[in-house]
Amino acid sequence: MAQPALRAALVRLGLSQDAATYATDTIGLDSLDAWRDFHTDIDLDGLSRNLRNPGGLYDPPDGGPPTKHPGFPVSVMALSNINVLRLALKYHQQVQRIVAPADVTSCLDRAMGVPHRLP
Repeated sequence: MAQPALRAALVRLGLSQDAATYATDTIGLDSLDAWRDFHTDIDLDGLSRNLRNPGGLYDPPDGGPPTKHPGFPVSVMALSNINVLRLALKYHQQVQRIVAPADVTSCLDRAMGVPHRLP
């Protein structure tokens, strides 16, 4: 079971709640270290294909017969944000800084050069 904070961070990056749950629980990307370890854009492309068309059967909520899994919508913006997340996490590892799931959006803002805003 993944951290609810990590799923919330993925939703803030643009994934739907169902796609974030599928990525963390079914695919096994249940820590920021796992997201950091995407080495190439090909891995990220494979993740997007897996989310958009996961394959297999699932039981519909209405109790009908098992049908093909419809997949989850994943926007280009969400994939771009995940790519920036991957690079920012690698940078934070290199400079030996710890990033918590609650810090993900501020981590991305610093990586993209967005000035910090006080509330």
